[in-house]
Amino acid sequence: MEPLTHAATGVVALLALPRVLPFSMAERSGRRLMAAVVLISLVPDLDALALLAGPRPFLVWYGGLLHSLALVPLVAIGCIPLFRLFRPLRQPDTSPASWTRVWLFCCGLLLLHLWLDVVTPWGIKLFSPFSGERWRGNAVSCLDPLMLLPPLAVGILAVRRRSPRPARWALVWLVCYPCLGLAYNAFLEQSCRADFAAQRRHIGRLAVLPDVVVPGLRRVVYEEELPKMTTLVCTEGLLAPGRFYGRRLCEFTSPELPARLRASSPVGAAFLDASFLLWTPVPPDRAAAWAGGEHVVLVQDERFSSNLPAVRRFLTGFWGDPPAPLRLRQVYRRDSGQQGSPLREELYLPFGAWTFRGRTPASGLDAEPGLR
Repeated sequence: MEPLTHAATGVVALLALPRVLPFSMAERSGRRLMAAVVLISLVPDLDALALLAGPRPFLVWYGGLLHSLALVPLVAIGCIPLFRLFRPLRQPDTSPASWTRVWLFCCGLLLLHLWLDVVTPWGIKLFSPFSGERWRGNAVSCLDPLMLLPPLAVGILAVRRRSPRPARWALVWLVCYPCLGLAYNAFLEQSCRADFAAQRRHIGRLAVLPDVVVPGLRRVVYEEELPKMTTLVCTEGLLAPGRFYGRRLCEFTSPELPARLRASSPVGAAFLDASFLLWTPVPPDRAAAWAGGEHVVLVQDERFSSNLPAVRRFLTGFWGDPPAPLRLRQVYRRDSGQQGSPLREELYLPFGAWTFRGRTPASGLDAEPGLR
């Protein structure tokens, strides 16, 4: 989930529980307390600083240890000093019970952060370091306005009315709305599998995902097994069971693609672990690359995209063609195919692009960042 939603939900939690941490917005200490709550709500996203070490550490570590359910109590202890930095506790009540309330409140903020992340298509490693599996709820988009606007509006209303009741209703919404999305996804997935079975189509993995921009719209992404060891990966916009919207997007891929990608390079392995139902669209420059003695492989992840033509054109302006924010372009020698190490790799993330050239024994790849 994007940071503004995390910050807004932290403020809503503070407004909804005035007896846990008494404060007044009319005092400077109250405003400092709210600033501390906003920072604590964003603490788990500090693992995004792994991007300073390069895109590969970012793909591996983002959503990892600081998003672990087992480490919430320890991370909450580390957050307690923020209250002294932003709001010195000068009240007479400095008993262990008061600090326990602060610690429990920090735990609640961190758990709320984990909940908002685990229901998105990106997901988090909920049981790190004991398990590297990434849990994805696919209930809401990472940019869902229905997760951001209600907490903002309700927070303003709660401050003006000086009542915690609107903020409590906002917390209920933040739990119920993703739960409704989970139930709706399960219903659509069951309906799609039943329709494919009636058509006698051999469907492997299948997932229902939210549209990247429009709340309520769903996209079904699935693998269809075809003869001659070929797999067809498709995405279709889904309004309701049997009712589709937008353009159906399909590409042929190989069942050996994950193994080849993992063996190609450290970047390829990290991209594979962070991706979901990836496919290989035909690169627009394949003919030029073939004439130049190169073999191009373009691998993309369609989780964070849309089947609406207008939205795809809008996303193309930001992320290029194809409009997928998570993709990897590998260039091999033409005579080697996708065997051995790539000559050049281009990794695209939502906020930047990096070029890797050749393999070196020390670091694996030399990176040339090209931030957008």
